[in-house]
Amino acid sequence: HKLTMSEPIPGIGGCSFTIEGVPKAGFPFTKSGNKLETGVDFRQELASMFTFNNEVETTRERKKIEVVRLPPCVAPKTEVKVSIVIHSGVIKMPFKAIFTSGNSKWEMPGCYTGEDATQIKLEFSEVSLLEGNRKVSRM
Repeated sequence: HKLTMSEPIPGIGGCSFTIEGVPKAGFPFTKSGNKLETGVDFRQELASMFTFNNEVETTRERKKIEVVRLPPCVAPKTEVKVSIVIHSGVIKMPFKAIFTSGNSKWEMPGCYTGEDATQIKLEFSEVSLLEGNRKVSRM
């Protein structure tokens, strides 16, 4: 997740905040084909506290290693093809931040960029190499 303000804000580096109204359900990030939604990890990170790194932006990233189980054995004379497909969605959208400091309150536009790569799919195909359809001639 990366939130970038449209212009520098002096003294904001090190300040923390949370985003209100993060949806509990996943939101789709595809327009055609299979419906892909953001995962739980993506939304949990978006709902967590952010701290500005400098006067313009804040970033937050989480990487998770997943164990993908493959078949425990393969039959003899079998061709096996295994593919691990990771669907990655990049989300970009404008936002409006509301700042308060004492009695002062002001708004500033910015841009949010996030990437969700939690949609992992294992594709597995198995083809026997035995000659089952071979003609047998008898003498």
